[in-house]
Amino acid sequence: AVPGYVELSNGQVVAGKIYMTRDKRVKVYDAELKRQREIPLDRIQEIECTVLKEWMEKEWRFRELAKDEKEYTGRSYPAREYTHTVTLSDGRKIEGPLAEVIYVEPETGGDSRSAGGDRPYTEPLRFLLHKREKGEVGEDLKSLVYVKRIKLGEEALAEGKRKAAARPYVPPPKE
Repeated sequence: AVPGYVELSNGQVVAGKIYMTRDKRVKVYDAELKRQREIPLDRIQEIECTVLKEWMEKEWRFRELAKDEKEYTGRSYPAREYTHTVTLSDGRKIEGPLAEVIYVEPETGGDSRSAGGDRPYTEPLRFLLHKREKGEVGEDLKSLVYVKRIKLGEEALAEGKRKAAARPYVPPPKE
């Protein structure tokens, strides 16, 4: 796990230990080299997300099963396309689409060793990085929250703690 923070598009921040599933690397398509790159999380300084395009998509269905005639329902849902800029520890940048699952073990504050080494277990938070994402029917673009930035390193953890104090993370309600 690497110390750092995750910042969401709504301004909320989660600071803590950031990791992926065991031995997994961040896979990003490098447009310059025209190939996929695999980068270990500890070699990354920052992952920044940029919205390429966002729109409200009209919901439709096929009029009949065997025919290719579309029928619009009159409802719509938000959709977005992203690109990510991965900044490596040495300052090099790789830009391209990526889709990954990132976990954050939130920083609980205080020294965990002070109470005999037993600290309460906190469920890691799961964040998805998308190439393309769509929301639920009836939602708007603002309600489609995405990971805007991930910063890694000890300095980033300190910065993340300061930001998280101002805009703490509130998990979305579970359905």
